[in-house]
Amino acid sequence: MSGAQWVQVGQFNQFINDLQTFDGKLFVGGSFTQFEGNTCYWSSYYDGSGFTAHTPVIGGGGITNMAIFNDELYSTGSMSFGSSTGLAKWTGSTWSSAAGFNESHSGIFVDGNDLYVGSDFASISKKTGTGSFTSLPELDDSNDNIFAINKYDGNIVIAGNFDAANAIVLNNIAYFDGTAWQALGDGLSGEVRCMTVYDGDLIVGGKFSQAGGNNAKFIAKWDGTNWSDVGGSVTGTGFNGIRDLRVHNNDLYVTGDFNAIGGVSGNYVAKWNGTAWTSMDLVTPSFYAASIELYNDELYVSTLDFDSTFVYKWDGPLGVEAAPIQDQKLSVFPNPSSDAITISSTGLSQGLTVFNSLGQTVYSNDQYENTVKLNVAYWESGIYIVEIKAENGETNRSKIIVR
Repeated sequence: MSGAQWVQVGQFNQFINDLQTFDGKLFVGGSFTQFEGNTCYWSSYYDGSGFTAHTPVIGGGGITNMAIFNDELYSTGSMSFGSSTGLAKWTGSTWSSAAGFNESHSGIFVDGNDLYVGSDFASISKKTGTGSFTSLPELDDSNDNIFAINKYDGNIVIAGNFDAANAIVLNNIAYFDGTAWQALGDGLSGEVRCMTVYDGDLIVGGKFSQAGGNNAKFIAKWDGTNWSDVGGSVTGTGFNGIRDLRVHNNDLYVTGDFNAIGGVSGNYVAKWNGTAWTSMDLVTPSFYAASIELYNDELYVSTLDFDSTFVYKWDGPLGVEAAPIQDQKLSVFPNPSSDAITISSTGLSQGLTVFNSLGQTVYSNDQYENTVKLNVAYWESGIYIVEIKAENGETNRSKIIVR
């Protein structure tokens, strides 16, 4: 799938760590200090047409993650408010301290009326409603990191970069039984950066090579009893692993540092439908894709780099994306075009359909065999998806650009 379907909507000067939809806007949080050359400390928001920068200076190191709790936007990180750091709340125009923490935090998770946060120094805290934070048992090493928090099978789960709690070996992930942190099998061989629940399994992404002693590079799943890979997991190269996970319309979207997943080539962004991987290849000058979010039913991703990072929007349909061509070869030429396009394939086909960006059918031919020429001079400019159903039942797709 071509990276041309990603459209750049904004550029920052340093790390973008998270995206969060709130109050009809897409919030961008990170450790940046500029947006497109202008002052912008730690956050900005996008309203669908442009960005509003946060210009007041707040000390510290910025935002790591964001979440909505009791209809308010919270962020973890290391923004400094006097002697307080670690957790902040959006006031409508700026950030203010949301707790009396004195250390940076990363993990944040909302479970109904409960807010959980995890620090970069082994502590985990819980806030219920408008009450104060209370402490859960700490991890054994004061330098342990809690990067992600979620809930699975009725239990709070933490993950990050840690070994043990109360001398119980955990290997970077643990669940809380109401009294102590317990292991999830044999855990992961490296740090975990993100978690979500998909199709009844706990999905974890990070920088590891094994899950429960089984090969599972960068992404794995826990079914309540066993660890296993996710469709072969990452099969290409990459150093920083999977960085974010998002479930939408029964699909799992992943971002990170990789160039192939499940044997499918493609950079930084991919989709898992429970059976197969589809590349959503992102072409970017940044190191890799970091966070992913849905805003106005459109998919956005951010990138991570030391001096130039971006927010991109997916400019194609989410429901009928181009899938990797395998046994059957599909050619579309010339592409882009403003006149006529020839669609050609090898192998026997049962039919051809072309969808617009809304997923609506604009052309269909059940008698298609190998080649068809379409007059697109009267089509609206934009991106279309051509779909061919092979004789063996496999569906292959490719993109058409009409100018």
